[in-house]
Amino acid sequence: MNTSKIAVMKGVYNPEALAEQICAHVAGTGNAGSYLRGSLQFLERFPPNPFIVPLLRKALHEQH
Repeated sequence: MNTSKIAVMKGVYNPEALAEQICAHVAGTGNAGSYLRGSLQFLERFPPNPFIVPLLRKALHEQH
């Protein structure tokens, strides 16, 4: 059976920082919401792949 993985962060400039900020925003710590909003604005204009924008939108709405 062949399995494939979707590379959600493919093409993103600094994927480690973005992943860290998503986790911080979902946890409700720090100032991650503004970082994600800025990243979303940029990536909506210049999307490196079709998966990153929906992921960021969902992350912004998932704060606890």
